Amino acid sequence: MPESAKNESRDSYPGVRIVLFPPGGWSAISEFRQEISTFPGYDRRTQESRFPSTRQPLRKVFCMKAVLPVAGVGTRLRPLTVSLPKVLVPVAGRALIDWILLELLAEGLEEAVFIVGYREELVREHLARTWPDLKCTFVRQEQMLGLGHAVSLGLSEDDGEVFIILGDTLFTADIAGIRARSSNVLGVKTVKDPRRFGVAETEGERITRLVEKPEHPTSNLALVGLYNIKQGGVLKESLERMIAENRRTRGEFQITDALQERIEAGDPYEAVEIGDWFDCGKKETLLATNRHYLASRACPAEEPRLENSLVLPPVSFGPGVVLRDSIVGPNVSLGEGCVIEHSRVRESILAEGCRVSHSSLVESVFGEQAACEAGPRILELGDHSRLASNE
Repeated sequence: MPESAKNESRDSYPGVRIVLFPPGGWSAISEFRQEISTFPGYDRRTQESRFPSTRQPLRKVFCMKAVLPVAGVGTRLRPLTVSLPKVLVPVAGRALIDWILLELLAEGLEEAVFIVGYREELVREHLARTWPDLKCTFVRQEQMLGLGHAVSLGLSEDDGEVFIILGDTLFTADIAGIRARSSNVLGVKTVKDPRRFGVAETEGERITRLVEKPEHPTSNLALVGLYNIKQGGVLKESLERMIAENRRTRGEFQITDALQERIEAGDPYEAVEIGDWFDCGKKETLLATNRHYLASRACPAEEPRLENSLVLPPVSFGPGVVLRDSIVGPNVSLGEGCVIEHSRVRESILAEGCRVSHSSLVESVFGEQAACEAGPRILELGDHSRLASNE
């Protein structure tokens, strides 16, 4: 291979070494040669995949405050969330919450208020370790009384501009453009079935009405969990009034009801349709998000120890990953210290310390320290789970 081609490929996908073995290597590798050539981004000339980095330099911007509700249990992601808060579930080499903070830090995030509850100690430890320079405040939500209640705990009477972002929602949005608007902004996305979401009714971009999970929606613009509020203190007043008057929708205090009160009071609200939106509340969406971020973002990519093994990008490796007689990828995230032996792993997320042996995994999600020695499977394993063959 020409040296220029080698350098170009390394620069395009830093941190990952692609090893192709000759026909005399592990016999299973030859069976996948044709499969490799069909993957997006595969360069037949260099026999390497090329996924350019999207990393952009930080720029000087005005500082902001964000309120991030992260108290949820994540029932739909069990068993992964039995011992792990949903916002710490790994996607493309980073916890969900880290991808959100990266977006906000690039646009001037100065203070983050986290509404915590389930396994809050893990959230605190992770943020202190990963973002030591970020001013973090933690407010515990003792009872799960709804998003409106959670947000009311994170706002202050003297708040000006505030971003409110759900901790399990990843998105692509023009944050700078949103902040430049004089009106309050709610992120929306056109969906086929809006009955599961808060819905915005609009005239042009101006929001005229908000409805929480309507049975008969008159709009297909779903609220995606991204709110830019110009006067956070004013919204707090409406939220606290709603709670004091015990005005609930579907048994909970909804932020949409307080926002509707502000709209009726004459506050200007606009709907801005965002780009990518991933509501990572279930396994299928989690894997789709992992796939998208691996292909389009600058993901962590440590150098794995390869022993007669093949890597099919895009992949993300944590430190200390070992591959023996295995094929890994595409669209795989392996956490720190994972060991894969005599196996094929694709379209999967494995948290740190997982071990896989003599298996073929696809569309699988493993918690920390999980182990599998069981042959072909589509699996979901929680922390410290072990699945072994009886043979």
